[in-house]
Amino acid sequence: MERPRSHITDSLGEAQMRGIFESEPYGWAVNKIENDYGIDFDVQIFEKHRATGEWFKVQLKSSASTNYSASGDFISQPLELKDAAHYSTEIRDPTFLIHADVQTKRTFWYAPQLNGPIYKDDPRTTVTVRIDTQNELPATLPEMLAALREIRLKLGAKAVCESNVSDFAKIVDHNTQAELIRNLQDKTDFMRLQEIHILASPQGKVAEAREKVERLIESSESSIETNFAAVLEAERIDLIESHRDGAPQSTRPQIHLRSSLRLQRLTKKGPPGLKLYSLIARKAAELDVLTFQDFGLYMNWLSHVREGDPAIAVQLAVERLGITHLIVKKYGQCVRLAQLASNSPHRWAVPTALVRVVHSIGFLVLRLRIQGQTETAKSFAESAMQLCRLAVWIAELNRDDDALSAVTTAVFVLSDRITKDGEDNEFVKFARDTLSRIRDRKQAEDTREAVERGIRRLAGEKVEGDPEPDLIRQIFENRAAGLGIDMSNPHDFLAERVRLGIRDYTPERTIRHCQHAFVSIKGDIPFVYYASQMLQLPSMLGKYIHCDLHEFVVAAPSLDAGFEIFQKQYCNGCKDISPRPTNWACTDEWMEQDNERHVEFMEKFNRRRRSG
Repeated sequence: MERPRSHITDSLGEAQMRGIFESEPYGWAVNKIENDYGIDFDVQIFEKHRATGEWFKVQLKSSASTNYSASGDFISQPLELKDAAHYSTEIRDPTFLIHADVQTKRTFWYAPQLNGPIYKDDPRTTVTVRIDTQNELPATLPEMLAALREIRLKLGAKAVCESNVSDFAKIVDHNTQAELIRNLQDKTDFMRLQEIHILASPQGKVAEAREKVERLIESSESSIETNFAAVLEAERIDLIESHRDGAPQSTRPQIHLRSSLRLQRLTKKGPPGLKLYSLIARKAAELDVLTFQDFGLYMNWLSHVREGDPAIAVQLAVERLGITHLIVKKYGQCVRLAQLASNSPHRWAVPTALVRVVHSIGFLVLRLRIQGQTETAKSFAESAMQLCRLAVWIAELNRDDDALSAVTTAVFVLSDRITKDGEDNEFVKFARDTLSRIRDRKQAEDTREAVERGIRRLAGEKVEGDPEPDLIRQIFENRAAGLGIDMSNPHDFLAERVRLGIRDYTPERTIRHCQHAFVSIKGDIPFVYYASQMLQLPSMLGKYIHCDLHEFVVAAPSLDAGFEIFQKQYCNGCKDISPRPTNWACTDEWMEQDNERHVEFMEKFNRRRRSG
């Protein structure tokens, strides 16, 4: 019996796909599915021969006569309507359509869940999708993993949005509202800790405030409520100090996490309202840590995709997939806690805890917008707005102006850029409406000023008092944090090497004095070298400072230490010093050209160094 040609083509296509995913350096597992509607394979992602827990489904289309467009920029792939609708809008697992051209041995991928939705009631019987030929494997495997991550976020956002908290008010017995309203004075007496709060202003005596608040926290004579408020004040002091000292941005989520864990230990046995607050605050802090790490990993991944190492890009893409799982799971926990709080008699305590969740997910919303994932960003933003509405509703019931003020300003983290007045922006409208509910005149005025500053920032204006960020420093600190390097720890070895790399990012200060001076990179400890490759920050390695005229050289861990020795030994008194022009700048372009000029010099130097 002769084997059908279609079977031969399918076998060739399967082998072609397996050759990409199962071969080294990837070694992923491709499992054939016999009885799954419209799905051919499960692909499990491995890293260094260890399962990552990440996977996706594949519908394989093999062809011996692939239909390329005239310009060759896309492939036309026909699908039956039921299959197209299933992949696009019905299946809840991440799914790729893989097209194998067995004639030319080229393989392409397509993500139906990231393209326009197709529904079963579509009048067409066949749907033709366009597969971009730029999505060729294995070259675009990092981009495919990025698409997998985007699919997981989109599916996660859809699941979260189905957990709706917007109808919370409808399920409450309004006859019980009066008994839920607390005496605000009793609450604010221990929540504000006026003396410490005033001392801990950015211009105040922060050290003295810290000493007093820690004594209050440790006091066995104080009530749990007072201790609770003191922990929140200590958190505020930590944030003020980190801002004042120019600490890495990754310090903020770590401060929130430490504080929430402290609150949970304090309220382990109650009271219930503060216990509920602490639980939500902890989940929000854990989400904050994850979304910040996700942002750092995204920056690393993007840099390697653009002009870095493709193998590292794949590795980072796999790590980002793992973080995506955790973010969706953690945010889901926050939403479920909000649902629980909406019906709890202790909900009076949670509005500002819900605000923490909004701040945490806001960072993800920002990153999704930057990456162009507008629909997924919109889904998460809409869900976070439900949390804001819940917080406002509870705060109004309890005449809690502090919480209303917090929600008013928090909502801006969900907004995209706006026009100058911002009146057509739903987030600005919500902020103004919430502002109008604040009863205390001074608090309302302070909040109004914060709202106006927020609107100006969203409109792209520079607001007086805002710090001028060191962008190079922020970029590499955030990228390092994304790799799990604790940039807030002054004793962490790798963090110190990253700080060194940032300080030595440009050699300008050590080569301005003479046109014969230049800097090259020295070998280093393997794991430091690996970190420098991941971060694309070679200046965190050791350095050589050279004179290309006299062939002088000094090796040192840092530019400043090396330059001090270099000047004393060689430059002071040298008759051949030739200062650079006053308008010279050590730009990336200039450094690239300077490295090219010194290729032969460095080859000679390295031969001499290796020979001893």
